[in-house]
Amino acid sequence: MPYNMSFSPSFSPSAPCQDFGMNADTPIDPRSAAIFATLAAALWVKGLIVSYVQVRARVRGRAFERPEDAAMMRRMPAPEPALALRAGDAWRNETENGPFFLALAAAAVLVGAPHLVLGATSIAFVFARAIHAWAQIAALQPLRTLAWIAGVLASLTLAGATLAAARSSFT
Repeated sequence: MPYNMSFSPSFSPSAPCQDFGMNADTPIDPRSAAIFATLAAALWVKGLIVSYVQVRARVRGRAFERPEDAAMMRRMPAPEPALALRAGDAWRNETENGPFFLALAAAAVLVGAPHLVLGATSIAFVFARAIHAWAQIAALQPLRTLAWIAGVLASLTLAGATLAAARSSFT
């Protein structure tokens, strides 16, 4: 049963969607779109928190490695506190993982993967990555590795559902 696409002012049931070769028989599920938007926002907030931890550690330690940052704070350049370095590592690690999951989630939305799978894997991924960031900042092993594995499992599960949905669109 097609979904109500009335939220789109230019939607016409008889006109094919110009993007991705979709037509009125393959609309984007609004529930999946809402899950994707929530996922993107949650990952952004998590990144913002990690960034805040890094900046706060620099300010509290009054140590800024980059000369321009030190000059702005009227300080001489100095090695950053360990907490700031670990938070920076967590931030860089997130930029290596979050975008790939977001791309996979977008593909899942476009091919019509089940929204329950998208929702469950998105929740699992966000929690796993939040725990991973915390464990990386706090230097907690094996928790960091276990959280990484949970994130990978969420990604693999969503990849499987996405591939299954894509395959079924060819039959």
